[in-house]
Amino acid sequence: MLDLDQIRELLPIGENTRTPFHGRPKTLRGTSADGSPNFVVIAVAPTPMAARAARWLGLLAGAGLFAGEAILAFGAWERIRPAGWLFLAFAPFVMTFAAQRGLMFLLQSRRVIRFDLKGVVIEGLFETRRHPLDLPLRFSLIPHDKERIEQEWVGHVSRFLRPRWWMPRWRTYLDKSAHLSLDHYEQRNDIMTIYGRARARRIQARLNACLEMVRDHGRAGRGAAFEARDDWSRQPGELLD
Repeated sequence: MLDLDQIRELLPIGENTRTPFHGRPKTLRGTSADGSPNFVVIAVAPTPMAARAARWLGLLAGAGLFAGEAILAFGAWERIRPAGWLFLAFAPFVMTFAAQRGLMFLLQSRRVIRFDLKGVVIEGLFETRRHPLDLPLRFSLIPHDKERIEQEWVGHVSRFLRPRWWMPRWRTYLDKSAHLSLDHYEQRNDIMTIYGRARARRIQARLNACLEMVRDHGRAGRGAAFEARDDWSRQPGELLD
């Protein structure tokens, strides 16, 4: 996994200057001994399974709170004031929303992707993979493999159960998800499955930007300059910091 000492040595990209590396996913930049750049991208995103579990568990939490409120109101309805009824009416909805958001945050998947002139290192929970930089690497988004199966299953369940207005609707999640893959020679190497196409495209763009910057530095010697200090070359007799 990523060494904490190495993270402390890395600096956030462009603290005072807007660069292509602002915002999420979190991107850290360092410089090796030979002056070449290296990047660490920490990609954090919920999976479709996490999104589905968060929705249903949030609904159960809201329903449980509503049942508890009903029991409380049945035994003490005469002592409850109008403000109390208002609180009891909105509390289940707030509980459902808070539980869903909290579970989505807790159930997120995390990957650490490191870039340097030696290659791309992908650190997962159980394994670490290295891909040499001389391969034709590219990060891509692939539609979920079971997207059509889920759509057919949800359609079948919806026709069979015929849900009423008060019942929660069955939703599809895989059509809003994508596999993030590192491709080389048309070979697919899945990194993570991301729920939310916009989030997936943002992570893909950041990873490809880091890959291109490291690769350009290796080809041209310096690569693209994203900050003013990177646009100055060393002069003869200059003292190094």
